[in-house]
Amino acid sequence: VNRLFINAAFVLYAMGYASAALPFLEIFLEKFPKSRFVPTALYAQSMTYGRYQIPVDLPRAEAYATLNLALIDAQFVDHPRYIYIKVFAENAYAYIKARQGKFSEALDMCERGIADIVKTYGEDKFRLHRSIHMYNTSQIYELVGDIIRAEDKLRETIACDPHYAEYHNDLGNLLTRVLGREDE
Repeated sequence: VNRLFINAAFVLYAMGYASAALPFLEIFLEKFPKSRFVPTALYAQSMTYGRYQIPVDLPRAEAYATLNLALIDAQFVDHPRYIYIKVFAENAYAYIKARQGKFSEALDMCERGIADIVKTYGEDKFRLHRSIHMYNTSQIYELVGDIIRAEDKLRETIACDPHYAEYHNDLGNLLTRVLGREDE
């Protein structure tokens, strides 16, 4: 049941219905404050406020992201997937930092997250989530106008997870904006 609440919220905000997703998340947190899915719900709230809601509410998004990280540090430090859980939550916070224009902080979080996952679990574990951090890093480089690093990071992302079509699409979109590389 708890997973259904969270999945419903993810589906709603991914489809552009952020205002409908938030009540699912609020009800979930109110009714199930001890659930192991609370970090996922807080992640979803931070991303809903910081990315999907129009207009975004970055202070509120940051509040949920930092609350989530504090909760993870307090309740999951002994969990075998602690690093994974924390890095996943930091992914949302890095996105929020980038939206705030704090690009170096966002890049540091993404790079540290990638390194922590590899150090803790090895190259073959959590490839999707590592690739998401790599992808976010490429987006930040693109935002600051460093197209070369953005392209390099996207190619690294595709090498990590070649089956995620969005990465290929974004590389194509990036190349269409570089004079003389449209055909690529």
